[in-house]
Amino acid sequence: ENAAPALAPRIRTPISPDGERLTDQFRNLKVVNMNHAALKSYLHSRGIDLDIGQRECKEVHYTCNKKGYFAVAFPNIAGGYEIRNPYFKGCIAPKDISIIRKSGRLKGGYCCLFEGFMDYLSYLTLVKMGRITEESKSMDYIVLNSVSNVSRAIEPIKKYDFIHCYLDNDEAGRRTVDTLQELLGNRVCDMFAAYPLYKDLNDFLRDKKKFP
Repeated sequence: ENAAPALAPRIRTPISPDGERLTDQFRNLKVVNMNHAALKSYLHSRGIDLDIGQRECKEVHYTCNKKGYFAVAFPNIAGGYEIRNPYFKGCIAPKDISIIRKSGRLKGGYCCLFEGFMDYLSYLTLVKMGRITEESKSMDYIVLNSVSNVSRAIEPIKKYDFIHCYLDNDEAGRRTVDTLQELLGNRVCDMFAAYPLYKDLNDFLRDKKKFP
């Protein structure tokens, strides 16, 4: 920029620790059922079963810096959305965890914990394919939407007898599992053994190995 002062400076959008772009510039939000061909193609490229993707996600249209965009949207409990498309990873505030209750139980039972919603969709796809077997048909699911949200998930997961952690197979993911095990003991189950050669469940689904 100093060498070419005639060029407009690049706008630098702040980045969160897990790589998301943080911006308050989303305008003219419109949330609809997910049906855009480009978004279906994106989910297909990630190996996600389309019926699952359309059932669990929405499609959001918005403007940012006066330009129109659209993305796959996954709701959280605070009314915000995690949004993804092939070129963008971000969040429409407020940021929070997502809880998907299937059991109807007030206490006890099983829960699966995921870092991001793409891991959650990958898990459902793997179960549908028979590559992962669920312990219970009345499984509940919690998506952190960032490991930095783990403190928000502690109270909701306390009610479960078993918490299966399908987090990223990296230092941050393992540190999060260790923290939860310190707080909740052997109710917290480390599920890394299901995908030891992969960074996360989506890489496992697509057979994209992290290690040789």
